[in-house]
Amino acid sequence: MPDATISYNDSIAGSVYEASNEIPKRSRTKPGFRLSVRIKLMLAFTVTTAMTIVIATVALDTQQAFRNQQSTTQSRLLPAISAAKSLQDVTRKIVAIGPEIVSSKSAEEIESAISLLPEYGHQARSQINQLRVSLGKGASGDDSQTGAISIDSRKIDQIESQATNLTSTLTDMAAYVTDIEQQLIAYKAEEQKIEKSISNILQRIKGISDTTHRDSKISITDISVAIDRGGQQAQAQAALRKLSQEKLDVFRWVFSLMDTTGALSAGIQRLKLESSPEETLQAKAGLYLLTKTLLRSQRAAILDEHAESIAADIEVLRNHFSPNSENSLVELWAGILEKRQSLATLLSSNELLSNQLNSRVKEAVDQNIETLRNEADHTDTVIEQATRTIWITTIAAVLTALLIGIFFVHISIIRRVEKLNNVMASLADGDTEVCLPKANRDEIGRMVKAVAVFRNNMIETRQMRVDLADDFNQRLVSILDKVQKMVEQLNIDARSMQEAAASASQGSQSVTSAIQHTNDNVTQVSASTQELALSIREIEHQVTESETMVSCAVDEAKRSHANLVELNEAASRVEEMLTMINEVSEKTNLLALNAAIEAARAGEAGLGFAVVAHEVKNLSNDTSNSAMKIREMVAQMQTASSNANHAVSTIIDKVTFIEQAFTSVAAAVTEQAAVTDGIGQNSSEVVSSMHTVAEGILSLSQTVEQTNRQAREVQDMALVLTENNRAIRLEADRFVQSMLT
Repeated sequence: MPDATISYNDSIAGSVYEASNEIPKRSRTKPGFRLSVRIKLMLAFTVTTAMTIVIATVALDTQQAFRNQQSTTQSRLLPAISAAKSLQDVTRKIVAIGPEIVSSKSAEEIESAISLLPEYGHQARSQINQLRVSLGKGASGDDSQTGAISIDSRKIDQIESQATNLTSTLTDMAAYVTDIEQQLIAYKAEEQKIEKSISNILQRIKGISDTTHRDSKISITDISVAIDRGGQQAQAQAALRKLSQEKLDVFRWVFSLMDTTGALSAGIQRLKLESSPEETLQAKAGLYLLTKTLLRSQRAAILDEHAESIAADIEVLRNHFSPNSENSLVELWAGILEKRQSLATLLSSNELLSNQLNSRVKEAVDQNIETLRNEADHTDTVIEQATRTIWITTIAAVLTALLIGIFFVHISIIRRVEKLNNVMASLADGDTEVCLPKANRDEIGRMVKAVAVFRNNMIETRQMRVDLADDFNQRLVSILDKVQKMVEQLNIDARSMQEAAASASQGSQSVTSAIQHTNDNVTQVSASTQELALSIREIEHQVTESETMVSCAVDEAKRSHANLVELNEAASRVEEMLTMINEVSEKTNLLALNAAIEAARAGEAGLGFAVVAHEVKNLSNDTSNSAMKIREMVAQMQTASSNANHAVSTIIDKVTFIEQAFTSVAAAVTEQAAVTDGIGQNSSEVVSSMHTVAEGILSLSQTVEQTNRQAREVQDMALVLTENNRAIRLEADRFVQSMLT
């Protein structure tokens, strides 16, 4: 309740202060830029700006209309120029393919070269149709297209004639491309048949060679066995020479057949690259040699089913090279080359037609652009004259309107504003009896009414000042009396706080002494517990080291066991290698036997070779005996390794039992260490709690001291409030007296 009373009286005092500041005081300043001059300038600026905007709008609209007309005409010319340029680019691409087609030396290269011609032809025809539409001709040649540019009809006819010729050339090009593609398909089919026939011939020849080689090997082996058994060596050697001569004839025929087949294949490959008379003759010569070789083998009476198949494949190849054959490879390739040359010639003519068409279009477009440029110059001159006339007329109208506006503003606004300004200056000087001008229904009339309200408020404010000063004096005296009583009560409360703080300080000192004694006892218990924990940790460390050593022993035993297992595996691999050595020894004996046969066949010239064969045989026998001895030693090593492996397994079991015992001891020691650590931790917590209580007592002592200090500060503030209360009473009396005077 006292706070509300103080706030209410503060608001009253603030209102009185503000009312005192609203007392009129004469404050004249040097007049600035007159309002009348500012209004005249604003009016002139507004009228001038409006007329300028009108003139600029008219001029811009005229120029924009002309620019739109130029843009429309140019936009009609751009498609024609773009179409002619695109057509020329496509034609250059088509012409560039011509040398590539001429330099192609295989069916694949020709097919790759002509693959893009259909797409380029379609693009060229599309650009020709676009050019016709842009120049006033439709896709079908009519003149009814809207938006076409105006060009001389004779030039249009010339362009149309060039476009028709180019379109006809593109149509012929498409027909040539189609014919070449069909011939390439037929040529590839025949080429695959020839390659299949040559592949069949090579497979048959390989079959004959393998069969002959196998039969020869079997016969030679039988004769060698007969010689070893002590038969008639002279007859066996004669049979061997006869057999060798027959097989040699077969091998010679096979090799000759393979050579002639390779020559035929190479001739056909060169024929695919270039169909010149020399390559054609070489391919036919290869076929002739192949046929002649086959006939010679028939006379040698060594044909079998493979040779008959080879003769059938040669007949197929002969049909492919026959000039009377319907699908002769030579005739097909010659037709492709002829079409290729004709197509290249046709492509070169496209460039001439395209250049002529482009020059016709450029000539027509340049003529139309020159006409547009002349029309633009004439239109710019007309717009400049019209703009000059509009500016002269506008300036005269602006000056006339400005004079009329200034006169009207001076009569209706400026004079009345000056009168109202004089009245407001009198009110500012404190003259409330001044006469106000007549209030009309415009803005100045509303200003006059507002000034009348200001004058009435000044009169009422003067009366309120006297009433407010009396009421303020009464309320202020009552408030100051209440403040004095509250200050006296504040002094009494401060003395009580000092006495309570002194009692609390004495109690906290007694509690601090007891806590210090208890803290010393707990510290001794904690030190003893820590010594016990150190002893237990030393025991735990020794047990851990013993357990680690046992674990290392187990690991070493396991590694020894693994090494013994690897040793057994290595012995097994050695036994496998000995088996392989025996096999090599047996094969060496067989080779020595074959060498002895060859030495016997050679007679006296082979005696030295026979001695070498005998030494090789003895060396093979020694190798076999050594392998047997090594096998016996490996068996003994495996037996010893198995015994050692069993002993190591027994050691691993014993050491594992010892490791488990050490693990149990380590667990017990760890548990005892945990209990000791718990005791030490509890002691530490007790010490920490005692420190916390001591800090709380210390904080309480500081709080008591702070309370005592604040009580003294409250007493000092009470004295200051008493002095301020007296000063406020004196200032209030002085303020009321000044308001009443």
